Formats: sequence, C-alpha cells, structure tokens
Amino acid sequence: MEAVSEILKTMRLSGAVFLDAEFTAPWRVNSQVDPAALSPMMPTPSGVIAYHYVAEGSAWVRVGENEPKLIEARHLVIFPRNDVHSAGSTESIDAIDSEKLVAPAGDDGLMRIRHGGGGRICRIYCGYLGTFDGDNPLLQELPPMLVLNLEDAIAGDWIEGSIRFAVRQMIRDGSQTAAELGRLAELLFVEAVREYLCALSDEDRGLLVALKDPALAKALCLIHSQLSRDWSLETLSKEVAISRSALAGRFKHHLGVSPIRYLQSRRLQQAANELAGDDNPVSKVAVNAGYESEAAFIRAFKREFGKPPSAFRKTGARIELKTAKS
Repeated sequence: MEAVSEILKTMRLSGAVFLDAEFTAPWRVNSQVDPAALSPMMPTPSGVIAYHYVAEGSAWVRVGENEPKLIEARHLVIFPRNDVHSAGSTESIDAIDSEKLVAPAGDDGLMRIRHGGGGRICRIYCGYLGTFDGDNPLLQELPPMLVLNLEDAIAGDWIEGSIRFAVRQMIRDGSQTAAELGRLAELLFVEAVREYLCALSDEDRGLLVALKDPALAKALCLIHSQLSRDWSLETLSKEVAISRSALAGRFKHHLGVSPIRYLQSRRLQQAANELAGDDNPVSKVAVNAGYESEAAFIRAFKREFGKPPSAFRKTGARIELKTAKS
C-alpha cells in the first residue's frame, strides 16, 4: 500500500490543531471546521480532514442525514471531506455549534471543550489536517465517514498509543510538540485509508480498488507525483513493467478511462485549483500542468470545464473532481 502514501503526499497535507474535549451526558454538538479558521497555523487550505479519537465513553455520530453510528472508546472517526456532522450522548436533544464551546489554547497549545449535563463522561481528542488538494480523486472517493476499531486494526495499538503519548507530551511540553502532532495526524490518516482499502472487495471499481493492483498502484503513483512529465502510454507501461494493452485494459476496467485521459483530467484539475488559489499567469499554470503550448492548454481546459481559464479564474470557483470521459 505504498502507493497510498505516495498519492497522499501529493495532497500536501499540513499541520494539525488538537483539541481535548470532555463531554458529560446529556450532550450533543454539531461540527464542521472552517478552513479559514486554520489560517493562524497555516495558509488557508482548500480542504480540511477532521478526525476524532474517542478515548473514553461513547458517542452517537451522524454525517448529514445519514443514520447515526455509536462510536465506542478506542475508535477513530475520520471525516475525509469535513462534512457537517453531529456527535452526542443522545439524538433527542438539539445540537450546539461546537465552535461556540471551544476555549482558546492555553500555554500548552491545546484547545479544550468542557460541556454537558454532568452525567457519563465522553472524552474525545480531535485533530484537523489542512489539505491543499481538496479535490484529490482519492479524497473524493472515500466515504464521508471512516470508522476504525483500533482493537481490530492491524496498527490499532500503535495508533492509540501514539495519540495518548502525543497529547500527554503536548500538555507537558506545550507548543514544542505541535509539529510532532502534525506529523502524527498525517500518519493517522494514511493508516486509516490503508485499513479502509483492505476491507474493499476486489470486485469494486474506482481509484481506491485500483490501488490494490500493484501495477496500477505504481502507475497512479507516478502520474500523481510527476504530473508535468511528458507521459505516453509506452513510457508509463515501461515504468510499471507491463504491456501497453494490459495497462490500458486495467485503467479502463477500474477507472473507466485510458491512462492518458486520466492524466489529462488530473492535470486540468490541478490547473483549476491553481487558478482558483493564486495569481500565477495562465502561461505559468499551463506549464505547471504539463502543457508546452498555452493555446493547447486553454482549449483542453475549456473542453473539461466549459469555460477558458481566464473566465474560470474570475468566478473564483472550485470545481469538484468529476469522472473523466474517454
């Protein structure tokens, strides 16, 4: 599963804000992190990955209108796209916006919530990762909520021990440990995605299942890490040591497109993110996306998104990744 780590590296995950929340029944909160709220710690990310580790007690957790799930102690819950979610000891009371309950970080750099009616305790450690590639196809294919039972997970003891150790260190040593918590947050997310992939059926389709195929995983890793390289079906197939027809067939089977069409779509998505996020001239964006000709880039961009780069930039839009059509 090294390809998972490599593709996630292209998402440029950064930092983490840790929060120590202690709730007492009855309680219920709504939560969704505003990317702009992370700006004191990092440049405003295009997306946020939120996760909660239930260290003690239990909570009912719901994403949007989906059915709630009871999350027990030693469970890690991850929200890959930062969807609005609620958590509480019960679903029968109105939820409070969690942002209104957060106490500013003290000398130890740890924010805290202390809230509830005085009943059974539920302690949750919350972490947030900023990503500068919120439209990454891997991120888009993950479900809105991942739940890992750390008692069953292969690396469960390591994950739980790392969280507890890192939080204790932060309480004792203060902000010096913040960077270490950031790196831990990245490792936790990678491990969660790996565990989720292991549970997928080989009969499923999509990028996540494709990563279970060694040749496809290597090809996808090369594409994501070297988007601007002058790839052809021949050079890509040589790199992964299978025939061109076999590679093309596996891409079509799992992803519904050819390798080159996938590459083009990913390049254009990166260009859309760049246009929405900075002031680079279109010519520079084209080069970054692997296009030698600005005119060719403009034509390709318009075919993909329905408008030329200059018009897209004026809208300030961010386009959610769509499945490319062959």
